[in-house]
Amino acid sequence: MGKIKNFYPTFEEAREACIRLKITTVREYKKRRTEDPRLPSAPHEYYPEEWRGHLHFIGQAEPETHSFEDAKCAVLRLGITSSAEYLKLYKRDFRLPSRPDQTYISEWKGWIDFLDKEQKYSDYYEARAIARSYHFRTASDYRDTCIDIDPRFYAAPQLAYKEWNGWNDYLGLGKEALLKYEDARDLVRNAGITTRAAYIESRESSPPRRP
Repeated sequence: MGKIKNFYPTFEEAREACIRLKITTVREYKKRRTEDPRLPSAPHEYYPEEWRGHLHFIGQAEPETHSFEDAKCAVLRLGITSSAEYLKLYKRDFRLPSRPDQTYISEWKGWIDFLDKEQKYSDYYEARAIARSYHFRTASDYRDTCIDIDPRFYAAPQLAYKEWNGWNDYLGLGKEALLKYEDARDLVRNAGITTRAAYIESRESSPPRRP
């Protein structure tokens, strides 16, 4: 049996030791952490409950908190359904605050609103199909307008759905969303487009499916 490592038993002790070494970057931590044999090589795995990011661990920054909408999506992904569960599980995402009612005081409408999944599209594939039907051009376009267009959308679907496969897949962008040559040709003909200039003008003002 291998030797059991005598690492610091608590996150705070390990963090204080790290700060005493005046380590300022993650790369430096990997190089110098052996100067104190009680510092683990993978602190995020050794102290998962208290972990709030590498920069926080080495004393260089406090973790940035989720925006209100992103926090609601993160809560959904963690499967949290009550305030009691939130208090037990929120540390699994170090960007979630311990008191969301205080952190998001200007947006806070209560736990029912914060945790309610029924107000949003709970099924990824349904949300994706509906999002594609609105022909959002970019992820930024979606984030800026989706709530106004349909409040059942999540502003941060990448945090809400375990099936997430990227923005191109969700919005129908990229190669997989382009029309086949024959379909694109018929679309151009039906639109009465006969010149390159007219094609470019039409493409800029139409849904992003023409190649």
